[in-house]
Amino acid sequence: MEPTVLTSYQTEWKRSEFVWKGRQEALEGAASAQYKSGLYFANKNEALAAKLFSKAAEQGYADAQYNLGVCYSHGRGVVRNRVLAAELYSKAADQGHASAQFNLGVCHQFGRGVDKNEALAAHLFKNAVD
Repeated sequence: MEPTVLTSYQTEWKRSEFVWKGRQEALEGAASAQYKSGLYFANKNEALAAKLFSKAAEQGYADAQYNLGVCYSHGRGVVRNRVLAAELYSKAADQGHASAQFNLGVCHQFGRGVDKNEALAAHLFKNAVD
């Protein structure tokens, strides 16, 4: 983990007086702890939340891939990028993440970040509810 990100985490935790037993695990690279920390910061510091989701997503953590996709889809803490959002939804959907399957279906239904494909959208919607 690059030192500037580590310093950012430590500064934000101190500033918010956030005490959580998993923070050291998040700093050390545990994907589940990074994801949970991202959830904590989602409404407090969107850029930090996106960084934390990104760290966990890089490790293949489906919930983080989905939430980072939401960040990119709506421009929360990152520059809006619907292509990258669809790619992240796809990675999480491939792991059976129902919300990611649904959101990827929406992307295909309306052509957001991917080619419009209503048949694939219908298939993804069906997978999401099964």
